[in-house]
Amino acid sequence: MNRNSRRRQKKSLRKLVWLLGATGTICALLYWEQTALLYVVSTLAMCDLMLVVAFSKLEDKDEELNPINSDEAVTNKDMKSRGFRTSDRQQERL
Repeated sequence: MNRNSRRRQKKSLRKLVWLLGATGTICALLYWEQTALLYVVSTLAMCDLMLVVAFSKLEDKDEELNPINSDEAVTNKDMKSRGFRTSDRQQERL
């Protein structure tokens, strides 16, 4: 086994442990009718999720995945749907 596959296994095992732990906690809170505590836990989890999304650099990630700017991508898609080839599109620009 190489180093990357070990890391993937550890990462997936860690995710599984978190998932099972969260599921067990929620089931236990529901079983013992601790809705107030469940409400607080779910509110804190939603706050954490919103903070992760707020501080993530989604625009940078999007540019990383799609190096073309969005206006050009829309134009290319529109031209292809109308049946233009690349050479026709370049001639149209001139």
